[in-house]
Amino acid sequence: MEKEAFEILDLGILMLVVALCIVTGVTSTFMTNRRAYGYNETYMQDKNTTVKNNAYVLKEYGSFDASLSRAELMLITQIQDSNMPSPKNIKIHDTQFNVNYTYKENLITYGQYMASAILSDGKDTKYLISYEYEINSDGKTKNAYFNFAKTE
Repeated sequence: MEKEAFEILDLGILMLVVALCIVTGVTSTFMTNRRAYGYNETYMQDKNTTVKNNAYVLKEYGSFDASLSRAELMLITQIQDSNMPSPKNIKIHDTQFNVNYTYKENLITYGQYMASAILSDGKDTKYLISYEYEINSDGKTKNAYFNFAKTE
């Protein structure tokens, strides 16, 4: 009888230790995940932060002068197909085209438009984006677009 009592006591202590380990591990994992989520959210809101928490977010290198390279300009034509803000028009030099929501149907076409417009520009050319519009004589907007102009 005494042996069975010690076995039940051993089993109870083992269950207590396992329960403590599980609770501690889950709590630690939850807190780490919550901290990582918070760091990523902060990072997405402010990409110009100089001090990054490098254990939980990706390091970002580069200049943050708001200028875009040729490669970034090409990338814009590929990612704006699904989320292009109004007025859904892009103008680069003299080429202006409308970007409709097609979920990747016109990506090649948009890329070709952009490539033909910037192919003659230098490799290190930088561009700035601005919103521009033209007004009719009655005061209504005739043509609105996002203009990509070369920086000097």
